[in-house]
Amino acid sequence: MKTVKQISVFVENKPGRLSTVTRCLADANVNIRAVCMADTTDFGIFRLIVSDCEAAITALKNAGITCSVTEVIAIGVNDVPGAFADAVQLLADAGLSVIVLESQPAVGGNSVKSTGGMNAAKTAYQDANTFDEAAGIEKTLKSAEAYADNEAITALAATVKEQWEAWQANPEGYF
Repeated sequence: MKTVKQISVFVENKPGRLSTVTRCLADANVNIRAVCMADTTDFGIFRLIVSDCEAAITALKNAGITCSVTEVIAIGVNDVPGAFADAVQLLADAGLSVIVLESQPAVGGNSVKSTGGMNAAKTAYQDANTFDEAAGIEKTLKSAEAYADNEAITALAATVKEQWEAWQANPEGYF
């Protein structure tokens, strides 16, 4: 399975701390693509997938911010009973452990990206660019073709394709 680098940042539960981390990355011209936060009363672990991991780590460390990098995989699952259980079983069968879980209840199971105007409602970016639901799903399915030799990715891509076709046939009740 193909992995991506995830940055974990120790964040104290104090006003402005998360802002300091995100501003540091913005100033380094690093785009935050996905996030997850696990917290307690006193601190949290802010997990990020970013556009340039090396630049992000350098910027964070230069700012004195404690961080680390971990290789992770990302999968999508169908929104039906048992789909997550099946996906987790595939990971277990491959000898992998689930240590971080992020969920997005949308067709295709793609994580929301913090890419700005394309994810907001009726922005100038949307007016200037053609983008609809199909573009994201079709890109995901096309990229899965590169892993045709991977049974888990092939099975998950088939599930996404089936769900996408079902939604196209009858989009009622999905959102």
